[in-house]
Amino acid sequence: MDTTTSIFLNISIIIQIIVFIALIYLVVSMIKIIKGLTDKVDSLQTDFDNFKTKVDPAIDESLILLKKVNKVADKIDNNIETFKSAVDKVKNTSSEIMDFALTVKRKVEPSVMNYVTAFNAFSKGTQVFFNKLKSDKERIEPAEENYLFDEHLETNNDTPVDFENEFKDINKELNEVRKKLEEMKKV
Repeated sequence: MDTTTSIFLNISIIIQIIVFIALIYLVVSMIKIIKGLTDKVDSLQTDFDNFKTKVDPAIDESLILLKKVNKVADKIDNNIETFKSAVDKVKNTSSEIMDFALTVKRKVEPSVMNYVTAFNAFSKGTQVFFNKLKSDKERIEPAEENYLFDEHLETNNDTPVDFENEFKDINKELNEVRKKLEEMKKV
């Protein structure tokens, strides 16, 4: 058994050497991987530091910009309030002007209408007066009975009496129409 034990012993030593070599290889690999990871972490840290140095001014500038935007928004709100108050003042002023115009119209319109009515009446009265003077000058006979046909028609013995009566009736009707026309001229 000595040989078998020695073979087992030798195999076990060889296995132990292989395991130790594998462990050493594994440790060396792990060290390389850990070193690579630390290099990557260091690289990421530097990149993050560079990014942070680049982002910090941008964040500061954005904060400054945000403050300016807030100030502008406040000014816009103030200007809108000012504009609204100006519009309200214009509305009030225009309504006051309209009220004033209506008041003036109500007060002035009756006076003007009375004046126009009086002027029209005076104008018509003057016109009627001058027309009456003119018609009085043109008339020689009194206005009572102006017949279109003479009453004293020369009567022929051949003219029937009915025909003369018709002339008189026509004269009377024409006289009534003339009188109505003269009354209408007076109005």
